[in-house]
Amino acid sequence: MPLRSMRRAAQSGFVPSDVCLVWPSLVGEAVRAADGKTMRRFFGRLLGPVLALVLVGGALASASPAGATEVGINVTSNAGFASGKVAAAIRASRPAWVRVFLQWSDIEPTQGNYSAPWIQTYQRFFATLPAATKIDIDVVGAPAWANGGSDSIAAPPVNDADFAGFLNYLVNTFHGRVAAWEIWNEEASPNWWTGTPVAFASLLKAAYPAIKSVDPKATVIVGANDPTFLSQLYTAGSEGSFDAVAVHTGTACNITTPYVNEYHPNT
Repeated sequence: MPLRSMRRAAQSGFVPSDVCLVWPSLVGEAVRAADGKTMRRFFGRLLGPVLALVLVGGALASASPAGATEVGINVTSNAGFASGKVAAAIRASRPAWVRVFLQWSDIEPTQGNYSAPWIQTYQRFFATLPAATKIDIDVVGAPAWANGGSDSIAAPPVNDADFAGFLNYLVNTFHGRVAAWEIWNEEASPNWWTGTPVAFASLLKAAYPAIKSVDPKATVIVGANDPTFLSQLYTAGSEGSFDAVAVHTGTACNITTPYVNEYHPNT
């Protein structure tokens, strides 16, 4: 679901899209079937519509012991930040990770001017999380001043340095609290990225040092795409400009095991 649609759907408070069940993983080792069944029963019984974000050992070696699986919750709408039900779900499940979207156009609507209310919204939400919870921020949506005047969330920035500067600001602002930075989302889909793989590889090359120069321990994740797009990123020279690759399965927002998957192109 597009980010703006998520927001509109959640204007009245907690809705199923605030926290939804999917089983995306990062490239790495497989999760044991028994683990998947156990997690399915737990989340289905306790949380209802939630997300289990499986971070597979090997992809985030610095975040967990080799071979370990970490489960997380994806808060798909920032309206969920203030939801008592979302907060209760997180307190009850004590996830290892929480993933949130952050839209560049919200935080920096005009160049160099950052929205204090939006930043405070994220900071307040992060402050409510259990201290050991690791946070993954998925950054999307260039503002019109940066993308040539478009109002589309999929329009790429014209100047990679603008995005790099924005990320540098974010990492400084949330330094010490955010463990992973996800660059865009489903960029193989025109619903999220209308640029080329070459342009996205260039964006990664600018984003990586902007993040690592402030927080060398942070994990930089490529937003979920598809094998063809990923191969094109490597061909364009993006190797060394990310630490992990996100993978979205077809189980998004369904309460089911990660072993019952549907292949969705572009994710």
